[in-house]
Amino acid sequence: MHIFTEERERFLPFRLPIILERAKQHPHLSAEEAKQLEELFEMIAARFHFEFHELHGELDDAYSPFDPDADTQGEKERTPEQLEAAHNKLTEGFHELLMAGNYTELTNEQLQECLSMQTFAGLKVEVDLEHYKELKVYYRGVTKQVRKTRKWYRLFLAKKQEVFELSRVALLVHTQDDRIMLKLFKNIIVEDLKIISPGVQIKMPVFARLKIGTTVAGGLFAPLLKLAMAAVISPIIFIGF
Repeated sequence: MHIFTEERERFLPFRLPIILERAKQHPHLSAEEAKQLEELFEMIAARFHFEFHELHGELDDAYSPFDPDADTQGEKERTPEQLEAAHNKLTEGFHELLMAGNYTELTNEQLQECLSMQTFAGLKVEVDLEHYKELKVYYRGVTKQVRKTRKWYRLFLAKKQEVFELSRVALLVHTQDDRIMLKLFKNIIVEDLKIISPGVQIKMPVFARLKIGTTVAGGLFAPLLKLAMAAVISPIIFIGF
């Protein structure tokens, strides 16, 4: 059984205005009650807006000492205790934010199984978890898709294969040099999940390398062949070429 088949989907694919309009159309609601329901939705939306705005500010401050692309100035150097507090605030807040957005965190067992899978593209990808101090993976939306694959020895015969696709994937990666990267992806096949992890090593099969080498050699040889043919057909064409 697949590692995601028993997970209950937490994401409802409807925007708030659509939910409100459908609720207001309930036959047991009077016009006054429908208006009160709309006001209630507005108050709830305003409450969430201010709460997330405050959380965004706290996370932005907690992330600043770990940001690998920081271009601001005037930051004070933080003590180890302050860095640990900022790290905890960031990871806890990131988790809270994604849980509120109906994401699900991969368990350690699920993550290990995903990292051990053969990639859908057939590439040999190695992930060294020692490269990270911390690796957290969240996903939202799981759908079953049918994709076509081809083997090197049967290039013209495509084989259909059922795969599980994650609609959204969020990563929190804490590297050994105390940098934290936050990344968001969409439409990721479960077997290819480890490809999006930073610092992976991709090892191509021999036949794939030969195929690329042949393509490059062919690309270099084609213009030379064209020149030679032009010279044979007509010196004038060769000169114009």
